[in-house]
Amino acid sequence: MPLAKSSSNLTQWELTMKKTLRAWVPVWVDIESDSQRREMVALGTDLLHDTSVPIALHYAAMQLIGFRIQTKKELDACLEAIQYLGVELGVQNTAFLSCLQRTAVSFRQNFARIKLPN
Repeated sequence: MPLAKSSSNLTQWELTMKKTLRAWVPVWVDIESDSQRREMVALGTDLLHDTSVPIALHYAAMQLIGFRIQTKKELDACLEAIQYLGVELGVQNTAFLSCLQRTAVSFRQNFARIKLPN
């Protein structure tokens, strides 16, 4: 039986992977060191710059990043990566572009709420 496509053009496997990663992200945050946190932010940011990976991995990267941003430099790097991805892929997928824009707003709001030093 072939995998069905959703309205956002993700395969069933990609949707499952996205849900699985979303469920695990909060658990990982509680047990990771600051060095691991920085590595995960860097990994997520790098994934956002890679337009050859499936969109599901971009969603997962945004989930990885969202819980971990703690410095202005990290926030700026993530927002730049989101903007790059929007320019590269947004024309092809308006729903994804909308998600990128909402995520950028969410990152800014979360960072403003935690008010950590630069």
